[in-house]
Amino acid sequence: MDKTKLKRRVFDIIQIGNQEDTASRVFDVCLAAVILLNILAMFLETFEELAPWKKTFETVEAVTVLLFCVEYVLRIWTAEYLYPGLSRGKAIWRFLRSYDGVIDLLTILPFFFLSGFVVFRMLRVVRIFHLFRINTRYDSFNVI
Repeated sequence: MDKTKLKRRVFDIIQIGNQEDTASRVFDVCLAAVILLNILAMFLETFEELAPWKKTFETVEAVTVLLFCVEYVLRIWTAEYLYPGLSRGKAIWRFLRSYDGVIDLLTILPFFFLSGFVVFRMLRVVRIFHLFRINTRYDSFNVI
């Protein structure tokens, strides 16, 4: 498979709501699960009683944020298919400024730069808006 076909296929998979495409549907379900897992780990980490599990929660958080980073990079890489009328550079810039691009960035940055500030880590909860976006493409919240 050449690079162009691969890029197009990746775009088709990561786009939300293609119910006929099994890989896209699996991606949506997995992404929803990763979002919920991230939020759950971050939430459970705040309880003193669960301090012995803190390292596990931090690991889950790190892995899920890594997955968010991979998804973000793939969305940037395939931005030209999201905005076909624009040049590659303009399509990327438009994605970065879009609602989805900003939400995705706000869920990633606090992990790397603001990890000591719980308030900023809570910005990752905005990732739940991605779940709402998934829900708009399906009949019900069956994704979860």
